[in-house]
Amino acid sequence: MKQKDTLGQQVYDLGNRQWDIPGLRTLLETILSGKAVFNDYEVKHDFPVIGERTLLLNGRRIPAPPKEAHWILLAFEDVSRRRQQERSLQISEQRFHRAFETAHDGMLLIEKMDGLIVNSNQAVEVSLGYSKQSLKKKHLWEIGILKDEEQFRQTISELEAQGLAVGLPDISIPTRSGGNFPADVYLIDKAAVIQCNIHDVSKRKQAEEKLSASENELRALFAAMTDVVIVLDGAGRYLSIAPTNPANLYRPAEDMLGKRLHEVLPKEQADSVDHKFEKKGLTLGGS
Repeated sequence: MKQKDTLGQQVYDLGNRQWDIPGLRTLLETILSGKAVFNDYEVKHDFPVIGERTLLLNGRRIPAPPKEAHWILLAFEDVSRRRQQERSLQISEQRFHRAFETAHDGMLLIEKMDGLIVNSNQAVEVSLGYSKQSLKKKHLWEIGILKDEEQFRQTISELEAQGLAVGLPDISIPTRSGGNFPADVYLIDKAAVIQCNIHDVSKRKQAEEKLSASENELRALFAAMTDVVIVLDGAGRYLSIAPTNPANLYRPAEDMLGKRLHEVLPKEQADSVDHKFEKKGLTLGGS
């Protein structure tokens, strides 16, 4: 807009009256009626050409020559982009907060400088038996995730060197009631804070223990058998033989392990075994 098109005009008439903003009119009338200044008054207005904008207005009455109309210094700042960024940041923070609070894994936020816990979610509070308030008063090593402050410093150095995350797999965290909570822990760099994810591995531990017990039982049963039991893989290789030195084998067991049926048995017997497997819908490869 050219200067000659603005001088002598009312601000409300500029640009085909697109500055006829109710909030602006109210502010200017307030200044003229006695209040000398207003600061950082935010007005949202839909302009015909440029669309909706958020404006930050500052105005003050300034001394004018005698017998002249009052002068007002009026400053506009378009803060539309800043407000949009602030709204986007607020939405992002709300999403993170929802994800943080509802996560199945335990989560802590840790001050990078001193290792102090600044926030925790419900999952970690339930798992370790602490309230949110009591966790906030503790350092990371005080709840047993790390040994001491020195290890925390070493871990931070490793995190900064590697970037992104450092894992502490398969550790046992003491609970407030005196028990132990098996977990995989991951420390994730989040600039000013560190996000500490605590993944519950108790079900995996239970499954591993059951599998180990089952394998031990099978091993003991296998070793105690008097009949010859042979275990083959899918290619027809000997994986295991019990008892380890049966008298009715063609050769010592240690000479058979890792070899295929056709490398151990006469061809007629090996073909017969293949045929029996085929009748059961199974095929031994590599014969």
